[in-house]
Amino acid sequence: MSPSFKANQASITGAPTAAVNPGDSVTFTVGGLNISSIGAVRSTQLGLNWAGTDLGTTPVDSAGRATVTVTVPGDAVTGSVLEMTAVESGTIVRLAIAVNPADPTTLPVLPTVAASPAAEVELTATLQNVVKADKGLYRAGDAIVIRVGSQHAGEFVSVWVRSTPVQLGSWMQVDAEGKVSATLPNNLSAGVHRIIVQDANGDVIGWTYITVAGSSTAALAKTGTDTTPWLYAGTFLLVVGAALMLKRRRRME
Repeated sequence: MSPSFKANQASITGAPTAAVNPGDSVTFTVGGLNISSIGAVRSTQLGLNWAGTDLGTTPVDSAGRATVTVTVPGDAVTGSVLEMTAVESGTIVRLAIAVNPADPTTLPVLPTVAASPAAEVELTATLQNVVKADKGLYRAGDAIVIRVGSQHAGEFVSVWVRSTPVQLGSWMQVDAEGKVSATLPNNLSAGVHRIIVQDANGDVIGWTYITVAGSSTAALAKTGTDTTPWLYAGTFLLVVGAALMLKRRRRME
């Protein structure tokens, strides 16, 4: 049986004492994340999870302290719990946070104007990989899931693939996990492309590279099965058969 290095007396200081609003930034300190036993595992990262939404990690220093800064999700419920887990030791710390109900007048509204692609100069290096695709390699016509960030939950965005800008669908609403789903064009050429996400004002939230391997064949579309290995196997058998026939003919001569 392996020993447990979970801390039982972790502390929280500076946590909000009053209700916060969706979109607010909250900062506090978590201490006592490491225990002093000989051979105990030292945690270096603290994972953050708000009601099932992954908010990433924050560093833990050598003294077992972490400064946590989170943005209250737009869809946070009034009685929210932020769960923090020390990655290496497994220590779990939970903080209850009161959240004011969202003001209906500030809720995102579906834009009534058509989206337009951002200029090339707006795709800056600082915005690269601010959004992330669920895979690196796709076929034309594949579904794609893009992580925009939980801070954008509920917002409407436009998603584009380019070299030549093509909008994927129409306006999309970011879900509670900070993601949107789209479908790549069936005629998207093979090669490296960029996925760009823009907010309702047209400003670039972020962009990332993806690679497209090409269109799926009709057989793939119907069966979902990759027929390439069978084609290789058939070719191999034809080559072997031809070689055997040639060898037999030479013996007969």
